[in-house]
Amino acid sequence: MSWAGYVSDQKDENILIFAAGLTSSKSIDASLISKRSIEMIRKPVQVVACSMLCLFFTASNSEMLVAQFEGTGNKTTLEFTAEAPWILDWRINSDYNKMVSFDLDLIDGTTGVLVGNIKSAKQLGNGVRLFEKGGKYKFRINASFIRWHLKVKELTAEEAKLYTPR
Repeated sequence: MSWAGYVSDQKDENILIFAAGLTSSKSIDASLISKRSIEMIRKPVQVVACSMLCLFFTASNSEMLVAQFEGTGNKTTLEFTAEAPWILDWRINSDYNKMVSFDLDLIDGTTGVLVGNIKSAKQLGNGVRLFEKGGKYKFRINASFIRWHLKVKELTAEEAKLYTPR
């Protein structure tokens, strides 16, 4: 772990830059540099900070993980809330190739009523399913000899248009 900073003198002619790192010798490295040198350091830092903010706001408009579930056997997941449009990214795998069974149902999180069956499978695989209606939901999983992995991700309207089922 390390920390760094700067302190200016009363006349603001020189600035003391200090940095300390927790090393085995626990030494502190300090040096005096001019205000002009500080400005040369600040500008690249400001550019990096602005770039990071732009990336943050760009990324916030894309796919967002809402919930993730994984397990084996039969289970009803915890309730999650997803705004439309959203996708379910599912994957099932096993150490066995035969006698596997997987049923995945979508349950209304408020009423507990079955919304519909999402996937029934007798073989291993993966896929993505788009949902156009948001709300509170749960998944009910019935699985034999299978490890299942479910990810719920919200999309933008533009991303939903690019969706292709698999």
